[in-house]
Amino acid sequence: MFKRVFSVILALVCSMGALALAETYQPGEYSATVFGMMGDVTVTMTFDAEAITNVTVVGDAETPGIGTLAIEQLPDAILAAQSAEVDAVTGATVTSNAIKEAVLSCIAQAKGEEAAAGAPDEIVTEADVIVVGAGAAGLSAAWSAANAGASVIVLEANGRTGGSAILSGGNLNGFDEEVRQALGRNDKDMEAYLAMTEADFPAEYAQDLAEVQEAARAYLADSSVTAAYDSVARVMLDHWNKGKGQDLDGVWATINYDYVRKAVEANEDIYQWLLAGGITFKAPTTKHYVTPNNKGAELIEVLQKLAEDAGAKIVYNTRGVALTVDEAGKVNGVEAETAEGKVTYTAKGGVVLATGSFASNPEMVVKYQNVGRGISVNTGSSNPPTNIGDGIVMAEAVGAKLYDMQFVGYIWRGYKSLGTTAEAGVLGGAKQLAVNAEGVRFTNDTAANLQAAAIHQTDAVVNMVGDRAMYEALEANTAGLTADLEARGLLFTGDTLEEAAQKAGLDGETLAATVAAFNDMVDAGADPDFGRTSFNGKVVEAPFVIAKCQAVNHLTYGGVDTDLETRVLREDGSVIDGLYAAGDVVAGFEGYAHQTGECLTIAMYYGRLAGENAAK
Repeated sequence: MFKRVFSVILALVCSMGALALAETYQPGEYSATVFGMMGDVTVTMTFDAEAITNVTVVGDAETPGIGTLAIEQLPDAILAAQSAEVDAVTGATVTSNAIKEAVLSCIAQAKGEEAAAGAPDEIVTEADVIVVGAGAAGLSAAWSAANAGASVIVLEANGRTGGSAILSGGNLNGFDEEVRQALGRNDKDMEAYLAMTEADFPAEYAQDLAEVQEAARAYLADSSVTAAYDSVARVMLDHWNKGKGQDLDGVWATINYDYVRKAVEANEDIYQWLLAGGITFKAPTTKHYVTPNNKGAELIEVLQKLAEDAGAKIVYNTRGVALTVDEAGKVNGVEAETAEGKVTYTAKGGVVLATGSFASNPEMVVKYQNVGRGISVNTGSSNPPTNIGDGIVMAEAVGAKLYDMQFVGYIWRGYKSLGTTAEAGVLGGAKQLAVNAEGVRFTNDTAANLQAAAIHQTDAVVNMVGDRAMYEALEANTAGLTADLEARGLLFTGDTLEEAAQKAGLDGETLAATVAAFNDMVDAGADPDFGRTSFNGKVVEAPFVIAKCQAVNHLTYGGVDTDLETRVLREDGSVIDGLYAAGDVVAGFEGYAHQTGECLTIAMYYGRLAGENAAK
């Protein structure tokens, strides 16, 4: 549990300049809970008549090393300031803002203001458009529907907006003249397209290939051009090359060419719309996309403001669980669950599903996925806990077609996401060898990131093994890192290899045999099992170290089928009247792998289109 308690005696507090104008409080202890980045953040504060005397923050679900920094650092700052007016912790804006919001609630309670605020506003349960999910697609849908004059209610299962987009880099397509000039010439990239042939692509990409190859020849021949070359056609070729892939049975993932192209063609419109909404971007560093200065958090902040300024109302902690259908078969509402019970929201126009993926539903992932032989219910998730496939389940219940449900993407993390991707990289770089849950090597373990091989091992877990050399490398990277990771249950040490193995839940005898064989390979300078050719020493000197990493569920690429107008379709291709969908609840636009940049552009484009169509 991440918890920091800071207490001071009244005499010390009263000496602070911050209390020159003392507040008047009702002495006692007050608490408030606000949803942070990944889960609830609870602030408990103690007051005497004139001062805050104690601040406690608990947020078990927040990201280690990111959100937890705010939990550790802000209580001290709040106590010193005697106020919520403190700077957010860099890189942990969402968690910081959740803490500050909870602090304001505690202060209001201590002043007796919340009790005097009167009855809550009347709950409105009917609108022209009901949007389920307040991520990038849902907020875009809410904006366009409200902008078209419709009344809009957005149901959000979390206590904040953003879905998984708020956790992302916030990247979106951007390749206008300014971006391409900033990138500079990309001759080497363009040369690669000249070696491609029509046989490398499905038939619908032939025109894109011809366009890019013609442009490449002209570009390479004209040294006066100073900007990078980019285009919709080039994005489409790269989208196919990145997204092509098969499941374990040899079934290819689907990429809906027309669906993707329509959104990518609108990239400039999306880009300018967000600029007008106040978004700011970092200097571009790579092809096809741009990144907001504060990444996904800034993207969601802008989208939320656009939606609310247009008139959309967001209802938090309200999970859509079923669709309602009238006698004619039209979807006309959503049954939702709240802490107070069930509420039915009625849509006079239409319902937009934008509930995201099902990456945080391990049972659903195991039911459908067919890309990793080791994936189980013990495989963690990088997503918010509410990304459990609600929209897909609701749509299927009214006859929607689902496809590509077996394609799931993974990300490299500390076990159960208790360590970040960066920390997993540090552990992988410091290790001497890697073993699976059975204590045996399973691949050439030279690389720091073993995600691709890990998904075929039990629970997708990899144990990074080393001795004093690994321990010292971790400490050299960050002083105190080993103790921090031990406290989180990610790293285990021992005076013997068997002691470390026991702590890590591994069979000590098997691991000892594996390490002995590995040490022989180091002496020989060759790995007959997996072809490793470089080593960083034998594992012989205490302390012995074992660290757990895991490929965790990151994105699910399957979902409902829609037409190009975002209308949800049945198995026979007919339209389910009144039901629209956008974002990760929809299949067919990523393929086998995550499409950075295009992913969010597609979600926002079709989110806007869904909202517009539902409002008609």
